[in-house]
Amino acid sequence: MELKMNGKHCTGDTWFIRFLRRFFGACGVLVVNHAWKLMIFSCLLTGMCTLMIPLTPMSNDIADFTPTNAPSFTEWRTSQQFFAGGVKANTVYAFVTAKDGGSMFRSDKMGEAIDVLDSISNNFKLQTTTGMQSFEEFCRAFCVINEPLRTFYNGMRMRDTLDNTTELDLAYPDSHVMGVRSHMDPYLFGVKIAAKRKGKIAVIPTYEADDLNTEKPLKNNLREFKLVVLTFKSELDPAVTKEEIEKWELSIVNYFAHEFNSSLIEVTIFAESFITAEVVRAGLTLLPYLVIGFIIMVTFSASSFALSGLALNQMGWDKLWLAFFGCAGPFMACGVGLGGMFVLGARFGTILCVTPFLILAIGVDDAFLMVNGWQQITATRRTEDLRKETVESELLHRTKEMLIETGPSVSITSITNCLAFAISAISGAPEIQLFSIGNAICVLIAFVFQSIRYLQLTVFGALMVILGRREITDEFRARAEMPEIKENDAEKQPDPLDLAARADVVKFENRKKGGLTAIAHKILRAYCKMLDNRLAVAGIMGLLALYLTISIIGTVSIKPSLKPERLFLSDSPFNKLFGARQEYILPSYGVLWIYVFNPGNVWDPNRRALLDAMIHDFETLTHSVGPYSTKLWLRDFEDFAKENPDLLTSDMLDDYDENAPPKVASKYQQLQGFLGWPENSYWRGFIQFEPEENMVNGSEPQITRFMLTTAYKGADLKDWTNRVTLLKQWREITKTYSDLNITIYQEDGKFLDIIDTMVPQSSQSAMLTLIVMFGVTMLFIPAPFVLFTATFTIVSTSLGEHPRN
Repeated sequence: MELKMNGKHCTGDTWFIRFLRRFFGACGVLVVNHAWKLMIFSCLLTGMCTLMIPLTPMSNDIADFTPTNAPSFTEWRTSQQFFAGGVKANTVYAFVTAKDGGSMFRSDKMGEAIDVLDSISNNFKLQTTTGMQSFEEFCRAFCVINEPLRTFYNGMRMRDTLDNTTELDLAYPDSHVMGVRSHMDPYLFGVKIAAKRKGKIAVIPTYEADDLNTEKPLKNNLREFKLVVLTFKSELDPAVTKEEIEKWELSIVNYFAHEFNSSLIEVTIFAESFITAEVVRAGLTLLPYLVIGFIIMVTFSASSFALSGLALNQMGWDKLWLAFFGCAGPFMACGVGLGGMFVLGARFGTILCVTPFLILAIGVDDAFLMVNGWQQITATRRTEDLRKETVESELLHRTKEMLIETGPSVSITSITNCLAFAISAISGAPEIQLFSIGNAICVLIAFVFQSIRYLQLTVFGALMVILGRREITDEFRARAEMPEIKENDAEKQPDPLDLAARADVVKFENRKKGGLTAIAHKILRAYCKMLDNRLAVAGIMGLLALYLTISIIGTVSIKPSLKPERLFLSDSPFNKLFGARQEYILPSYGVLWIYVFNPGNVWDPNRRALLDAMIHDFETLTHSVGPYSTKLWLRDFEDFAKENPDLLTSDMLDDYDENAPPKVASKYQQLQGFLGWPENSYWRGFIQFEPEENMVNGSEPQITRFMLTTAYKGADLKDWTNRVTLLKQWREITKTYSDLNITIYQEDGKFLDIIDTMVPQSSQSAMLTLIVMFGVTMLFIPAPFVLFTATFTIVSTSLGEHPRN
């Protein structure tokens, strides 16, 4: 507690508050003596730093919301090491759907899908080390990865034009066109097929066709598919810059978003740079609301200051200036804080667009405390006629008194806010770190700009001194013009006519007795009387118990989840893409990439058995699509060898002699022969061999690593938490086969790891924040009971937020 007698502060304060009072008193002297200098310096600093904000380009990565120590980051970095020579893997997807919402299983629609394939492959140029090249020129091993779709389309055309279609089998998951088998399951989604059910032919979605792994599908079983996905995977030279890749990707995006015209199909491009561009676009839409928010806050502040000024007979135009700069100060702090960060090399993340809103809300309340403190001190000085001899001495007294009175209050809010954001900065997620650091810096600077928390050293404090000097000068002038008070000889009392001349005192006393002040006093008396009623106290405690019960139940039952679509605007193409993904891909066919970095000799029976066991474990998980979804070059190679044994004999050897008896080529030669066929050439991107310079004595290169894919399905996988469980199962398998040095990569992994870290990180941050807040509160509150009450309030408020969110 604090007692105040004759303007002196008595015992009951903590040592920290006593320090703050002395410090704020010294600040008051400084700001009174150098108000204009501090004002000009602050405005110049704000202008220079703020200039950096529009000059700094926004930079975002959707993965920045994931902690850097998350397993998905390690998996992503490891997968990038699969390609030799530091080659960068880059993937762009084109999602093709029918404009009428129907099936894509029509020749005209598929024809336009193939046109899209050709357009992206040939018409968009990327600046590489050898000049401008199309995807067809720089794609390397993955150039023909979409060829199964072209083969399938040719089969559709043959079906429509030929009478004899015995060589056609437009089936799912594998189609056969003129003897060429093509895996269609990686490209077609929302598929329905014909299948035998209870002796009859039924049309069912593929996620219900579990027998595709055990029974041969019906010939030409495909009936419809809603989505075609074109994959443009490439291996880029390390010298190709990120900026050039983004330019190439966005040129594709912009063409299909604004220029492409078709009456049959719609095309949505999925690329990393497009995700970033859409997040930036969403962030920029916040900027107009800053102006709206500023206008609302200025209007509210001006109205509040005017009402309090009228109630205390201190109304003047200066209150409008205080309202304006009270709201401008937080924005100036943001300009200095964010601009300074960018000067030091910090990234301009879109999430920082939220910072001005937070700082405005946090900063304005201190302006109210400052103005109210000044008005109360002024009212006391007027009614008690406690004026110094000069304007400057009176100004110094009021400024020091105001800062001493309000300094601890505004300091505790700034310290706690700044520390809360600083604690959040220990999060492993780069975007959260950036957001928290930016907010903490801006709160700290607002602390300087708007007192100490308006350190009274700068903008708002200096403005209050400038306007306060004017107000006190007017008071002194009015005082000098007042007639001298004469006493009535009979009653020895001041003459009523002379008292009327003291307009400010009379008006203040009248307002004190009636009007807004009287109404406020009545409301406060009624409120205090209610709090003193036992029945009211019992009711409040009951409501508190109910509130805590609901809060605790809500906190314990928290179910973390994600909605990536919240990062984008409602008109973003990604919303349609997310919808197609939820409806067509996740229930039936999501893809998992598996990288084997230590396969050993894959031709060795024991090693092969280990590889088969590993793959079998992936294929037999609850949500696995099954063996048919596994795309492994080794299986296709063995099928090719069985179907074409003559192609893997002596005619593939370098020392081929037509007079010599046929002999089988080495495994390496057989594999090269298999990869030499056009329909198999894309498998080259899935296999890495020893560098030729490492070969000695004519030895053949060995396989050093390879990758494969398998698929998963399930309607329940639309729920992110179920996918987290599946991701953990995959990771357990990689640990089981550590000798193979396996790494998995799933494109949602970076989001799934956020879910897995939400609760523990939030709990750790909450506990650390509580401990720090308790420590800070001890600096300001000496009474143990009040300290406990304040801490309990913080905890209960935090608990109450969880059920809401």
